Amino acid sequence: MKAIKVKELNSYLKKIVSMDFLLSNIAVEGEISNFKAHENGNLYFSLKDDFSRINAIIFYKNAINLDFKMEDGLKIIAKGSVNYYEKDSQITLYISEIISHSSGNLYAEFVRLKKKLSNEGLFDPGHKLKIPTFPKTIGIITSASGAAVKDIVNMLKMRNNLANIIIFPSLVQGEGAPSDLIEGIKYFNDREDIDLIILGRGGGSFEDLFCFNDENLAKAIYNSNIPIISAVGHEVDYSISDFVADMRAATPTKAAEIAIISKKELSDNLKSDYELLNSSLNKIIFDMREKLSNYGNLLRIFCPLKSILVNKDNLKDRFNRLNISLKSSVFNNQKILEYGVKSIKSYDFKIEERKVYLEDKKLTLVSGLSQKINIETNKLNYYYKLLNYNMFQLLKSSSISLKNFKYYLKNYKVSDEILKKNLYLQALESRFKAMDFKTDFRYKKDYLYNKKYILNNLSLNIIKNERNKLNTLIYNLNTLYNDINKVKVFLKDGSLLKDIRQINEGDFLNIHLKNGVAKAQIKDIEGKNYAKRL
Repeated sequence: MKAIKVKELNSYLKKIVSMDFLLSNIAVEGEISNFKAHENGNLYFSLKDDFSRINAIIFYKNAINLDFKMEDGLKIIAKGSVNYYEKDSQITLYISEIISHSSGNLYAEFVRLKKKLSNEGLFDPGHKLKIPTFPKTIGIITSASGAAVKDIVNMLKMRNNLANIIIFPSLVQGEGAPSDLIEGIKYFNDREDIDLIILGRGGGSFEDLFCFNDENLAKAIYNSNIPIISAVGHEVDYSISDFVADMRAATPTKAAEIAIISKKELSDNLKSDYELLNSSLNKIIFDMREKLSNYGNLLRIFCPLKSILVNKDNLKDRFNRLNISLKSSVFNNQKILEYGVKSIKSYDFKIEERKVYLEDKKLTLVSGLSQKINIETNKLNYYYKLLNYNMFQLLKSSSISLKNFKYYLKNYKVSDEILKKNLYLQALESRFKAMDFKTDFRYKKDYLYNKKYILNNLSLNIIKNERNKLNTLIYNLNTLYNDINKVKVFLKDGSLLKDIRQINEGDFLNIHLKNGVAKAQIKDIEGKNYAKRL
């Protein structure tokens, strides 16, 4: 057999429907459901009965001729044609005329009661009870002879046969139905073993299902202490009990599916949860192992004990180096102190030697000075005698006056003023011998003054020259002593150490050298008693 495409099948069905004379002009009776008025003027709804439904549409040109209000729950007899829409495989009734319609009082009452109960808060989601996951005992309120109870029981046993089932037989249609349904709710609430109630029936017309729109029934459902699932009619049917109940089920069979979890679903959920838990635990264990491994690596790298050992070795090494350095420093300071003490002793001995040397030098200088003075005096006497003789001969041979003789001395090539004075004095003395000395007092006075002047200045110049030489010699000796005595030793109070008698054993000294200061403590003193005796 050759297969055809879906499009070809739908085209064939469309031709069959369009060629059927009965379907081109047919009257259909049914109840309006899911009514909707489109903004373009078209009216869309469904026609249904107890067993089936069909989509219907009234186009705008026909809708404007209607003399009543279209609404859900209204029963009508509509005339029109059936059309098959091949794209979506849908059959629609195109209504051209509504032949008759029944009153909409029941639907109006439904709408009025729904609005009232909603305002009173009976539909409030916050009041609804939670459906238990594993109910042990389930109460069913429905007709004992209807198909609904069989569907509910069969579905419950098929899904999970562990739950207990208690059926409360009740009317589900007619005037006595609401009181029976309320009695069933009270019966189950008086028991202590009921975990869940299923309230409902199978499909039917709007009038058949209207007993579930009772106000007293709605309040009984609202006041129930046990969760209630409402399962009235088919999926398209809605009743007041659906809005008040803790949960709505589209059909009684669907209510059974909601009421209890199946063993397979439970097993699958447990298996899925187990796998998820196992996976999560494995991931947690893996992550913990990774963290533990990382912490182990970090601990090996940054181990406190390792750091302590390293620091301990470093500290020990530094302690050893410091100990060696301190010992070396102490040894060097001891050497410096010993050298300083020896130097002090040596310098003290050298100072004594220098004192003796200076005393000897002083005596030598004084003796030499005396000798030099005698020699110079003899030289001057010799020169005086020589000049006296020459001048005398000059004055004797020529009769020059004293005035001319002074002029002669002034221009005489003799630079020493004292020598000039002596020559003049000799000339005067020679003249006095040749003249009457007693009668010429003016010359006598001049003679005595010049003689005194010459003697005073001659002695002062000789002493001054010898003193300058002596000072020069002393300065050179002090310079030599300072060069030798470059090491200075100070006591603890800051005074300069000059004598060994200034110190005692245990005293601290500061030895100032050219390149630093050494601190020392006196342990032993040699020659101190000798120095004290001196």
